[in-house]
Amino acid sequence: MRIKIIVYLMLMIAAVLHAQTPMKGVLTAKVIESSGNPYIIEEDVIIPADKEVTIKEGCIFLFKPFTGMQVKGKLVVEGTSNAPVVFTSINDQEYNPNSQELANPFDWNGILVGRESRGAFMKNFRLRFSVYGIKGQTPSIMIQNGKLRQNGQFHFTINDKIQAVQDGIPFSYGIDRDDEFGDQGGDPGPDKKKKRKGPRGKDPKQKRIFRFASLGIGIAGIGVSAVYGALAAQSHQKLWEISDAPIGKYDDSDFDATQKLRNRRILGSALSGTIGLLGITGFTLTFVF
Repeated sequence: MRIKIIVYLMLMIAAVLHAQTPMKGVLTAKVIESSGNPYIIEEDVIIPADKEVTIKEGCIFLFKPFTGMQVKGKLVVEGTSNAPVVFTSINDQEYNPNSQELANPFDWNGILVGRESRGAFMKNFRLRFSVYGIKGQTPSIMIQNGKLRQNGQFHFTINDKIQAVQDGIPFSYGIDRDDEFGDQGGDPGPDKKKKRKGPRGKDPKQKRIFRFASLGIGIAGIGVSAVYGALAAQSHQKLWEISDAPIGKYDDSDFDATQKLRNRRILGSALSGTIGLLGITGFTLTFVF
């Protein structure tokens, strides 16, 4: 009797150790916990447009061939550095030691974040042996400490543009280096959003454009002012020449014309100098605000 109990307990322990959860189709759970590990993806899993799904730390997803994840709603992946979320092939022997085959690139499709989705916010995860890794048809994707390895076509794209991701090297996308995901599963808090803005709500790119445009205007204005100033000095010198010339060499019209030319050049120098000064002031202010 005792031996039967021991055998029964051993069988129960083995069953627990080898427990797995099949998964396919539209996801109904709002939160997926690691207690169901490993999750065996038998057909495409879909996050519908009206749903947000959060995957907690330590979850392991093993994808069968020709399957993947389609995000039409919102995906939140909350892995940790000690317990990352794993998306990999059913043949990955590191997470499926019972596999008789070796995992290879192109074993499964990957994660598709559709253009109609509300985004994907993923931190501390591993994704490998897929066709296209993460394919974003929307820029609403934030990644922190993601590690993608041995994916077939590419690791990560946004609107068909391949992003620079090194094989097996952790990377982040869409967040500042020191940012953390907010309480809403990846949305940066209002302080973070404000931090990324430049003066009066301008983003850094707009700020750079304004800075160098101001610098160009400043340099051009000062340069033109200097040219007009030199020409005005020549006209002023010409007036002295006319005034000191012998009677009969110049008449009053020569003096009036030269004086008007000098005055126009002085005005041009003053105006262009003012514009140049404003440009330099704007350039300086971009470093202050």
